[in-house]
Amino acid sequence: PREFDVVLVPDLGPAERDEFIRGLLGVYGKRLTGDQVRCIANAAFAARLGALVLCLDELRRYGQFDSLDERLAELVRCTSDDELVQSVLDGLRVSVPSRFSQALDSILIALGMSLRGLHEDELSYAASLSSGDCLPPQVWSTFRIGLGRAIQWREARVDLTSGPVRRFAESLITREPDLARRVGSALLDHLASSNRERWIEEAPQ
Repeated sequence: PREFDVVLVPDLGPAERDEFIRGLLGVYGKRLTGDQVRCIANAAFAARLGALVLCLDELRRYGQFDSLDERLAELVRCTSDDELVQSVLDGLRVSVPSRFSQALDSILIALGMSLRGLHEDELSYAASLSSGDCLPPQVWSTFRIGLGRAIQWREARVDLTSGPVRRFAESLITREPDLARRVGSALLDHLASSNRERWIEEAPQ
């Protein structure tokens, strides 16, 4: 029941990038100039489909031309997938109250640890580090909209798709070991007291 297929997507060529950028944004009625498309297509990360989709999902949130140009310039300066994810997360932080900004890292760490995704209440415990206070809808909506297709749903569980955000989440566990231990402990304490079956599923990781 845990089997899955891995589909390897080769790097996109220059023409494929142009077509993909125009096509994906065109679905949402957003049009870029030729210079803007070329700027994205020439970014260091643009050959990798997952990173390109993350960039385009982020640009969808910018409607005014001046702010779009500014944000586009910030994104294409990223030289790696990790820099791109960090830039997207930094943009999300300013969209939520400051006391919840740390919750974004905790949510990513919890999802990076999880074997098959987590329910929202489980993520709330992980993000609040055992208090279990529900995160406000604004935080969830910001998180989902900001990470776009990097977020997926599996049987009412939130999970990360394979790609730059999942790699970033897994590396965050190594870079922030103290936070990762606190997040993991809060999550397992909650599962042990509320859902033994889920504890058994997640505890090995």
